[in-house]
Amino acid sequence: MLFIDGHKYNSTFRFNIMKRATWVVWLGVFLILLVGGLLTSIVEQSILSYQGRAQMQSLEVQLQSMVRRLEHDLNNVLALNYVLADEIQADHGHVDTQKMQQIAQSMLVHYEHVASITLSSGFVVDFVYPLQGNEAVLGMNYRFRPDVMAGVQRAIAARDTIVAGPLKLVQNGRLGLIGRTPIFLYAPGEPEYFLGVVSIAVDVQSVLARAGFLDPRLPFRFAIRGYEEQGAEGELFYGHIELFKQAHLSADIRLPGGRWRIAAAPVKPKYASTMAWQWSIRIVGGGFSLSLVWLLLRMRRQAQRRTEFSHLVHGIFSLRVFIMVLLVLLLLPIVLASSYLSYRNALQVAEQYSRQLVTEVGGRVYDRIVSFFDIPRRVLAFNVEQANAGLLNPQDRLQLMRGFLLQMRQQPLLTFISMGMADGEYYAGSRPPLGFDKGLRMLHSRKEDGHSMRIYRVDDANRRGSLVSEGSSFDARTRPWFHTAMKVGSMGWYPVYQYAINDIDSAYATLGMGMSAPLYNDQGDFLGVMTADLALSQLSDFLAELTSANGGIAFIMEPNGELLASSFQEEIYQLRPDYNPIRLKAADSQNPIIQAASRSIQQQTQPDGTLLFEIEGRRYQLDWRHYTLLQGPTLDIAVVLPDASFTGPMRDVLYNSIALALAVLVICMLIGLVVSSWVAKPLAELSHWAEKLADGDWNAVAPKSTPVQEVICLSAALDAMSNQLKQNTLELESRIQQRTADLEAANKRLAELSTTDGLTGLANRRHFDEVVSSEWLRARREDQTLALLMVDVDFFKRYNDCYGHISGDTCLKMLAGVLKNQARRGGDLVARYGGEEFVVILANTNAEGAQKLAEKTRKEVESLDLVHDHSPFGVVTISLGIAVCRPQEGRTEQELLLAADHALYQAKTNGRNRVCLEPC
Repeated sequence: MLFIDGHKYNSTFRFNIMKRATWVVWLGVFLILLVGGLLTSIVEQSILSYQGRAQMQSLEVQLQSMVRRLEHDLNNVLALNYVLADEIQADHGHVDTQKMQQIAQSMLVHYEHVASITLSSGFVVDFVYPLQGNEAVLGMNYRFRPDVMAGVQRAIAARDTIVAGPLKLVQNGRLGLIGRTPIFLYAPGEPEYFLGVVSIAVDVQSVLARAGFLDPRLPFRFAIRGYEEQGAEGELFYGHIELFKQAHLSADIRLPGGRWRIAAAPVKPKYASTMAWQWSIRIVGGGFSLSLVWLLLRMRRQAQRRTEFSHLVHGIFSLRVFIMVLLVLLLLPIVLASSYLSYRNALQVAEQYSRQLVTEVGGRVYDRIVSFFDIPRRVLAFNVEQANAGLLNPQDRLQLMRGFLLQMRQQPLLTFISMGMADGEYYAGSRPPLGFDKGLRMLHSRKEDGHSMRIYRVDDANRRGSLVSEGSSFDARTRPWFHTAMKVGSMGWYPVYQYAINDIDSAYATLGMGMSAPLYNDQGDFLGVMTADLALSQLSDFLAELTSANGGIAFIMEPNGELLASSFQEEIYQLRPDYNPIRLKAADSQNPIIQAASRSIQQQTQPDGTLLFEIEGRRYQLDWRHYTLLQGPTLDIAVVLPDASFTGPMRDVLYNSIALALAVLVICMLIGLVVSSWVAKPLAELSHWAEKLADGDWNAVAPKSTPVQEVICLSAALDAMSNQLKQNTLELESRIQQRTADLEAANKRLAELSTTDGLTGLANRRHFDEVVSSEWLRARREDQTLALLMVDVDFFKRYNDCYGHISGDTCLKMLAGVLKNQARRGGDLVARYGGEEFVVILANTNAEGAQKLAEKTRKEVESLDLVHDHSPFGVVTISLGIAVCRPQEGRTEQELLLAADHALYQAKTNGRNRVCLEPC
């Protein structure tokens, strides 16, 4: 039994004192971890901010460089207008067609961005190069084209080159612009005479690609807006409008008569790369905090060894601990409750807002789709009324088709306006739904031609031009739209069917639907069936355009669940030779969102509505509406928007609120710590005096008496256990993160090793087999040639036997470097075929180009001057076999490989160190 300051203490009392002291230590541990976490978060955010500024500076330099390149290329091409204008002025307005063709051909060869060159005499186009694909431009009268005439008038008023656009180029449907320069003839003492306009069409996508804007590795997203004199506030023609609302970078491109503005925002870094350094900071911060905790515990143990009663003081409560605990107990529930309520309210508001927005977007899409389907009805009704009034003469077949084409020009979404005659003949005006060439077509199937389907181009005046394709026999009386019209007896929608045009370009290899009606003359005689038709591919493109701005998905399905159209790019049908296509059901879509949405709609009994569904932890808002076509099916029009786009900002607000509340909590705790220290100062002095006594300093002077007594409280064993578990959890998470990163790196390396030759760094045989198969299919699909080079090192075994395998490996590496340097295009592939054999895949390359490349490669290897005493040439040489083929149905890539191998054999048989070509 012990006596201190006249008080009696037994072992039980000493144990209670030590428990209370331990509680104080663990409270210090909690505070260290809390402050360490806050400091780590501050450091992390500071580094994020610094990296963001550095990234923006780097991106700004890159963007400005690319903009200068883009502006330079565009202005260089547009400067060609002055060359042509000066040439015509020098000839006093006389246009030598042959000379102009030579100049235009030279310009197209030297300037890859130029799509076409057009000259007008006055306001009528009388020269266009190239003519193929631009027939619709020849003969165009600008006075009758207000959309074109506006730019022409601006150029005349400015007496200088003016940029018109953006627009879709007639040649390939790609984004383009047109530079227009007026030509005047000046004579002394006479007023200027307007000769015409020089117009050069520029492929903007080609210019963007050359400047690097279409590189998929670009570290930023961008959008471009600007239209003629409207400048930076004009029409958006590339990218998303949202980039201009959140643009981090911007730059102007100055062009003749206007300017464009580019807005850019950095691409968010990949999650793995971002988390790597963030976890590094967190591990360092956690390690530092744990080091302080370890130091605190170590100091506590040392103090306990120095004296058994180092923290013994008189009193019942510790004011410092009492104030700190009281603040935590009061503020922490308030923070948690307010954060939870804020989060719940934010979610409710976000859900209501998202439901309202999806309803609004769904309504807009529904209205646009209704308007879309109303086009065939209006066009068909107009033609039926024309026939009933006797204004439509089916006997004048040419005038009939020209009338159809005139209507097609006013309705860019229609695919066909046609008429099937009572005798099976067919006449139509059409716009191809597939391919780049969207120029209007004139189609007819006549008895005198054996009912063969003939397709012609037309000029701007709707006159028949060159023959595009001649298909198989076509009898209008066998088509579904003809049957539907005869069955219904009036205007009505016919079901989805497969086109039977069978053109050579497969521009009509799709499905369509529309309205048809039987036509009768004023005597009641049956004339035929009139149709207005829409291609499903155009309907899908229309949906994609409607949803591109909000990131949603829209689709239309029939009552049986079959997809009619979808903004998601997937094949929704499969064509068959018997014209009975296989339709894709929405429930079988590749997109899980469409699958879930279609199932949800089919489970509903309401004709329209909104609902919330969840896929893999992500929530989506769905709006669906029924729409019944005239004498046709009832369609379900659905729009799906991701709920994350609305709840994300709300979560950010919640996180900011929690961070602010925690900051307030920490500040209050610091204030409480200062106040409690001031209040407990006498008790601290008393504790200091007690420690001196415990150290044997019996001469220590006792502090002055105070009415407040401090009793040190010890933490419970449960608190110690929870802190220990927390520390173990942090260490375990750190180890898992490190092991996951190591596993990802190993998997990545393994994937590289599986497709790469270890010696040369080229693609290996396995990777070559995969690529040659895919390139064969692509070339067959795009009707392009595919070239294959098979390379063999001459007398390589002798070289190995003479100089050793190390020298042989060095030789193969140098040869691999030469091959890689020669085949540098994006679609080319160099692979090690086996031993000293190599193969090179050359996409879209003809025989002449392949021979040039092979001969250049052979000379390059010979120029390496690798001494080979056992070769008749004295140096290392190669033999090359070339095979060039245009893949067709029924042929395989093995034929190409065999041809290249045979060509290589011929090269070696003929003396080696040469190139041989084998027809395929």
